[in-house]
Amino acid sequence: MSNREKLPSSLYFQIFDTKRTKSELIKIKILEAVIDCLATQGLEATTFESIGKIVNMERAHVNYYFSSRKELIKGAVRYAVATGQQIIIRNVKKANHWKDRLKIVIDGPFEWLSQYPKHFSVMSLFYYLCTHDEDMRQLQNVIQKGGEDRIAATLDVLVHNGQLTQTKIKEISRAVQSMISGNIHYFFTSDYGWSMKQVRTKTVQMAVDLVTSQLSE
Repeated sequence: MSNREKLPSSLYFQIFDTKRTKSELIKIKILEAVIDCLATQGLEATTFESIGKIVNMERAHVNYYFSSRKELIKGAVRYAVATGQQIIIRNVKKANHWKDRLKIVIDGPFEWLSQYPKHFSVMSLFYYLCTHDEDMRQLQNVIQKGGEDRIAATLDVLVHNGQLTQTKIKEISRAVQSMISGNIHYFFTSDYGWSMKQVRTKTVQMAVDLVTSQLSE
């Protein structure tokens, strides 16, 4: 990410619960190395020593910023997710109609992973760790709820208009979130037969169709 966009200060709170400082910039450099190492060499090869070599730091210096390999991985996941959120936040500001905002929120994860495909490798590893690590699962719960809440926020106007209930929006948001995750997973892990553009377009249309089919006249 260092050669593309820089994270705005507000997103540093999502990763480190603090404002951007020199110390946090060093952490970002470390986390970018973690992402690269996880995506290209795998979990076993991602150690304090290997990360230190990438960022030209002693093992002890890396360990100073992150107390364990688990914390390195959790930090990398938060960083990757914050990157995706930045893309969505930037794009959704351009839209006014609920349907346009919904399309942007649905398309956001595809744009994110198109720009940063190594982040998918990190997230896939994270999902595996969630199956047996409670700390990772709790982090995933937060991430999942955040995605559902963003989708729901685009539909709030439909509650005010009396076209959807809050309960129905919650159900739709969860279904759409699952749709996005499933299609991304299929695309990156199998011979899907479609281009990324086709998958993005189809997912957006499927999600919009799902919402509109639930609207009350």
